[in-house]
Amino acid sequence: MVGAYINISTIHHDRGNKQKELEYLMKSMEIVEGMDDPNSVALMKYNLAVFYLDGSEKEKSFELCEEAFDTYLKHGDLFGQASIHTLWANAFQKELKYDSSLIELDKAIEIYQSIGAKSRVGLVLMNQAELLSLIGNDADALKKVSEAHKIYTEIGDVRFVAKTMIVQAKMLAKKKRFNEAEEKTLAAITIGEELGVKSDLVLWTKNLEEIRTLNGDYRGANEALLQHIKVKDELAAQNKLDVIAEMEARFQTEKKQLEIDKLQTQGEIQKLALEHEHNQRFWITIGLVLSLLLVTLVGIALFQKRRDNLLISKQKEEVESQNKLIEIQKNEVDEKNREITDSITYAKRIQEAILPSTEFWKSNLPDSFVLYRPKDIVAGDFYWIEKSGDKMLFAAADCTGHGVPGALVSVVCHNALNRAVREFELTDPADVLTKVRELVIETFESQRSDNTTIKDGMDLALCSLNTNTKELVYAGANNPLWIISERELSLVKRAESETYNLFEIKPDKHAIGANDVLKPYQSNKIQLAPKDSIYIFSDGFQDQFGGPKGKKLKQVAFREMLLDIQDLTLNMQEEVLWDQLQKWKGDLEQVDDICVIGLKV
Repeated sequence: MVGAYINISTIHHDRGNKQKELEYLMKSMEIVEGMDDPNSVALMKYNLAVFYLDGSEKEKSFELCEEAFDTYLKHGDLFGQASIHTLWANAFQKELKYDSSLIELDKAIEIYQSIGAKSRVGLVLMNQAELLSLIGNDADALKKVSEAHKIYTEIGDVRFVAKTMIVQAKMLAKKKRFNEAEEKTLAAITIGEELGVKSDLVLWTKNLEEIRTLNGDYRGANEALLQHIKVKDELAAQNKLDVIAEMEARFQTEKKQLEIDKLQTQGEIQKLALEHEHNQRFWITIGLVLSLLLVTLVGIALFQKRRDNLLISKQKEEVESQNKLIEIQKNEVDEKNREITDSITYAKRIQEAILPSTEFWKSNLPDSFVLYRPKDIVAGDFYWIEKSGDKMLFAAADCTGHGVPGALVSVVCHNALNRAVREFELTDPADVLTKVRELVIETFESQRSDNTTIKDGMDLALCSLNTNTKELVYAGANNPLWIISERELSLVKRAESETYNLFEIKPDKHAIGANDVLKPYQSNKIQLAPKDSIYIFSDGFQDQFGGPKGKKLKQVAFREMLLDIQDLTLNMQEEVLWDQLQKWKGDLEQVDDICVIGLKV
């Protein structure tokens, strides 16, 4: 049973469904914890550590790794020890500690070779190749991945044969041997299509598009991009279908249970009616007998008593009937609340599907963070990213309202951003915002059957970063851009510390949506330098109430927080910002959705 659950979680991992992956890992852990088998417990801790590391929860992953490693050492499990060394290597690589990562991989491959675990030897060779390529040792990297390719070919693991081809293709492309790189990538994609591993195909088709673009084959690159979008949409659709099927099954089960409860309630009401009728007949009989015996002495008294008893019985019946009605109405309200909550929870899953994945974000903006905390189950805030050539466009958006109304508006605005860049091929932020406003107004007006105007829309900050020249272009609708630098810039300075200065580029003061005056948006260009940091955000963070007097945090305190954490890594900045906001908020509730994006050059 444990093995089956782990295999199911692996399938959901390959399909990109993180929620289902964790669900089946936790089912395995529940079974294993009831067994007297330390190695099985250690194995489950290792699998959970892999999951949390993929989700950037480093501390939780390291804690589980250390517990599992201690168990493997105690029981002499060499395979388990090598697995932990491999996972630690991945963690160090994420932190850009390449030397530490290579040391852990050397420990792992030595153990795997000693126990004859060929498949794992191939996996470590691929990891070593990737690291060697990152530090510029391409010759040794290509040699390592060729060794891995040979191993996987010998043992018949076609999926990893394809993965080694992808790694070889990336290295060939780096050497500008684009035709060889394309040939390797196409061969890998063919294997992936035969195996149906859509999570791999999403990445491999994107690699093909990038190789063809670098080779100047723009028509071929476009075909690869269309194939990438198709596979990505199929993967997202499959995950959504799984969620819908699960919710439908749960709905049918709850519906049947409600029908059973309803029948039971009706049976109890009928039983009470029969008991009341029986009691009524009994008292009538007693009354008649007593009336015949004592007609002259107690006639008036018995009549009064009988009338009182009938009145009490009627009142009792009315009270019981009202209680039953109240109970039925309560059950109906509870059922409606469950249905509404289930619907909103499903809407959250749909909204999460339109947000960029952590993997895609980190692969394109590695030294960055996204602090995203909705107020309710669904949110009006969202973050967005899109790659266009050598430019990365990204935005922090705040739609009208929060909860369900804000989420509905966010879907319209997110779609408008995608269309402006993908369909209309715009990359200048001012042009994108102007087109997005046009599309949002057009969408809302097309849904109206009268002449009224919908004022809903969004505030946002949109940036375009040239990854080669480091030139940043910004345009904003009510939301500014903050730049923190050690340099002096010809911008408005808002705050400073002993080392750093915080500058602000103001946004245009009109939101995306229907306004009385539809002015065009303006772009602002700034040449960034190493160690410069930029921040864009919604107003949720600075508008949070808290502190000793229960007042808003405000922009001044927000700027001071950012200046104080400039010497920390971006991941630590995100943790510190959220921790400080929680301390400021105290026992008060979160008042709005929160979205803060930070990036360092």
